[in-house]
Amino acid sequence: MYLYLPSVELSIQRVAERVKHGGHNIKTADIERRYSRSIGNLMNEYIDIVDNLTCLDNQNDSDIIFSKSNNEIIVYNQISYDDILRYKNAG
Repeated sequence: MYLYLPSVELSIQRVAERVKHGGHNIKTADIERRYSRSIGNLMNEYIDIVDNLTCLDNQNDSDIIFSKSNNEIIVYNQISYDDILRYKNAG
């Protein structure tokens, strides 16, 4: 399972909210560096080696963006999937 957020800014907001409630902090520079790398790893590495995968939009209701099963990818939200694909093979 991969929990996707559509922007690095939203990721930064999530960490700030977590800190308000006593959770651990992550430096903004680390979030910015890791955001695109995480999605790139999902699409360039992990998707090819896992048997099953569900990618959820973790912004609101955790809707399924896409899933992989039996080497078949099923896209449920094309707009979000296209956003994720921008990170495939990106530096």
